[in-house]
Amino acid sequence: MMIIKHKMVIAAMRCYGNEDFIMILGLRMPPKLADGVRRVALMAPIALIARINAWRQRQADVPNLSEAIRRLIEMALDAAEKKGKPKG
Repeated sequence: MMIIKHKMVIAAMRCYGNEDFIMILGLRMPPKLADGVRRVALMAPIALIARINAWRQRQADVPNLSEAIRRLIEMALDAAEKKGKPKG
């Protein structure tokens, strides 16, 4: 298990078999992002991340991974709203 030294408190734990998972505790967003923004942790299959990376590489401005995920979510929500409410 690898521990990364950082000014913040960190906790290392085993997760999903032999893979290491590092969680940084006490991490705060920069003040400019604090208002109206909430940090969300996302665990995703490597295949999904690869698809997102392929999509973002096709964009003219090549957004970073976080921006690409935000754009894809917005696109999906806009498309869902155009279809109407799902039945069920």
